[in-house]
Amino acid sequence: MTVDAPSEELKHELRAWAERVVGPIAVVEDRSRAFGRMSLVWRLETVEGGEFYLKRHEGRVLYERELFGLGWLSGLPEGARQMAVPMIATADELDAMIFEAAPGEIVEEAELSSEELHAAYQMAGAFAAALHALPCDGCGAAPGYEQKLLEQIEGWFELYEGVPGLDDELRRFVPDAVSDGGAF
Repeated sequence: MTVDAPSEELKHELRAWAERVVGPIAVVEDRSRAFGRMSLVWRLETVEGGEFYLKRHEGRVLYERELFGLGWLSGLPEGARQMAVPMIATADELDAMIFEAAPGEIVEEAELSSEELHAAYQMAGAFAAALHALPCDGCGAAPGYEQKLLEQIEGWFELYEGVPGLDDELRRFVPDAVSDGGAF
């Protein structure tokens, strides 16, 4: 949805903060998606023609995870860091962040043939694989992540307890360190 007046979805406090960061806003476009993680996203166009994205997470945990992940970028080689869309500001009290807009078109909105779409997803997958293969000094799991993962796995075992063969199938995916001495 594109509007020339303040978006009702873009609450006053978010807009005021965004304007302090990027300047007066001329256009607000709601770019939130009805699927995926819980967050609200707006494309902002400033009076001077600058383009930015304002993202507000619906929960503190998701906001902190994204901040942690973005902080991880600093450990990557320079070339890989340059491929990331720059985050220019955060507001912890609002669980919000502002990014510069990246050039190009959003794949899901582009008019592509099935072959072009397939090629775009292959390129994205290859990029993600290369990114995950890069060495990263100081990178690691977010604080508490391993414990949360263990609790989730424990819940799966409880949920599927007694299903013939499924217990062994689930255990194949649990790291040896967990299944050898853990609570399973």
